[in-house]
Parts: sequence; C-alpha cells; structure tokens
Amino acid sequence: MPDLTTGDGAAAARLVVPLEGVSNMRGFGGLRTEDGRRLRPGALYRSAHLADLTAADAERLAALGITMVCDLRDHDERRERPTPRHAGWRPVEQHLMVRPRRTAEVQAIMSRAGATEAEAVAVMSAIYADLA
Repeated sequence: MPDLTTGDGAAAARLVVPLEGVSNMRGFGGLRTEDGRRLRPGALYRSAHLADLTAADAERLAALGITMVCDLRDHDERRERPTPRHAGWRPVEQHLMVRPRRTAEVQAIMSRAGATEAEAVAVMSAIYADLA
C-alpha cells in the first residue's frame, strides 16, 4: 500500500483520479494513519475546486461512490464559481471555510518561485489541523 510519508512519487501517482475539469483529484485509500492502520480505499478523496466539473467528471465521482463534498472556499468564491449540478450526481455539500490567514499562506507559497515541498506540506498540515 502507498505511504506518502516515504516520498514515494510512484505511490502518490497511483492515487490520482484523472478528471477533465478538475485538477489535483486523488484518493487517500491505503495510506497509513498515525496509529498504523490504513485508510479504507474509497473513503476519502481531495481535489481543487469543482467549479469546472464536467458531466463526465460527475459520472466518474458518482461511480467512485462520492456522496459528500467539503468545500473549503469562502462564500464569495463559492458564489462566483459554484459547483455545477449534473444529473446522476447530487452530493451533500458541506462548506468549511479555511481561515483567511491560511489562504494567504497558500497563495504566498504558490506564487513564489523556489517554494519547497516541505513548505507546502507544512501549510496544508496546518489547514487540516484547523479543520479537525
């Protein structure tokens, strides 16, 4: 099973879910938890926003059994670029806004040339801790 803590890029690539309109979609199934167990395949996925979700993407998400979307965007972002509705896939949506300070940290890292993987991991870990 893949363990992203080892830096195994091939293992990370196996978790990618290719979609037409959504970037960075991947599953966490098989990853090791802090207590040594493994996350059940199909239990948790993550992606960029779903504003550009195509009908084919929606069919793929339905086939994966995804029934809930936790949207980390703020109210204005969701209003300007809402998640489209497609026949056959109507997930429950939970809106969990990331703290504005964290958003600024992510934007600073993404816009800076030479940003490191360690910086990205640190800020994403902080975001997930905020949400817990």
